Amino acid sequence: EAGQIHGKKRPREDGQSSHPSKKLHYSVPLTPLSTHKTSWTPSEAKVTLNATLDRTILDDGDIRSCNLLVVDNFFGEAERSEMMKCLVGEDGLKLQEDGDAGAKIPPLSKWERSTADGKDMPTTYGPNSEVLEELMSGNSRAVREIWSRLCLMYPHYHVCLQPHNKYFVQDEKSTPNHVCYPVVGNAPIPGDQFRYHYDGDPESFPPSAWTRQYGNYVNHEPGKPLFVSALFYLCKHWRRDFLGETLFLDDGTETGIFVRPRQYRMVLMDQDCLHRICAPSNIATTPRYSIVFKLVFLAKSPNVVPSIATGHASLFQRDIPTPNPFGSTAKPIYGKRPYDHSRLEPPPHNRQNSNTSERSYSKQTPSPSPPYTPDTHSTSYSHRLEAREDSNGARGIPERLLTTKAPVIHAFVAKSQ
Repeated sequence: EAGQIHGKKRPREDGQSSHPSKKLHYSVPLTPLSTHKTSWTPSEAKVTLNATLDRTILDDGDIRSCNLLVVDNFFGEAERSEMMKCLVGEDGLKLQEDGDAGAKIPPLSKWERSTADGKDMPTTYGPNSEVLEELMSGNSRAVREIWSRLCLMYPHYHVCLQPHNKYFVQDEKSTPNHVCYPVVGNAPIPGDQFRYHYDGDPESFPPSAWTRQYGNYVNHEPGKPLFVSALFYLCKHWRRDFLGETLFLDDGTETGIFVRPRQYRMVLMDQDCLHRICAPSNIATTPRYSIVFKLVFLAKSPNVVPSIATGHASLFQRDIPTPNPFGSTAKPIYGKRPYDHSRLEPPPHNRQNSNTSERSYSKQTPSPSPPYTPDTHSTSYSHRLEAREDSNGARGIPERLLTTKAPVIHAFVAKSQ
């Protein structure tokens, strides 16, 4: 949730497990999450919210939106208490469970004021490097169980941790300016300050190893990796008047969705979804603990429009089979029909054999290499879209800044993710 904005993400420092899975790439190594056998099935969880928000219209008239998913009963008390023990220790866990006044700040042996939503923002509590390395190592049974459940929930994807931040920095820089991790911890307390930010935006990445292989693209590009954040609330009891909600902003309508902290709750969001933490109220008796894993979803089939809005049928078809539009995504636009999220197949317009990048101004830009072929690299960069400039980077043209001129309608069906 709280963390650095574009280009300041927390990709992993090393491999995430002492027994990593087979790497899918060579130039930018992406390693699937470490898993184990589990008796859990997706039908045991419940999709409480499946929504789209913050619609963006690209220069070619294509439509993109952010997905937001709330899943309850995704994990249980065994996983929650084990992860909390990693964050606060045995003594801290007891204080946190009892709501003791001595637990109003996180234990300084494991936490430090090092996290911020921007350079000009005051710091808030974040786990130290030892805690982060333990969480991302995959050695914890609770973490492996959560990762295993994520992979079962999305069987059509390889779910990976974000790679080392050296793959996202400027090519001319020999080493990153900071150490980053693909896991973030938050323990907001009363008085903390936060602001809306993105966790990541592949359209705004600087020239780097990542852009050489995949180019610059807006999240949900067919056949490209999808950047996703998975948020887990870890407080066992969190009263409504403690506040501490996570707020999600629809930029086009200046309205939003809020999600309350709740035990055993997971929130999945596209990393380019604007969001922030609401600080706890003054009567909160403990910090509001949570962890976030920064993930990359790679579709197992080529040219699929990646989306977290659909997954294992026993979970999604039972609860909310298609995402509900909110804010700017709920408004019809020029008679266009949104792309059907429930179909895990390529969009009607097949780009696989095209020699022209549909999102590039260059007429001769070659298509990027298929994401699952080792040692294939994209030698071109996608042209950056003309878009708003702010501290959060660019993700296309916000609808409220568009003129009344209708966008170009292509022969294929426009997609709305």
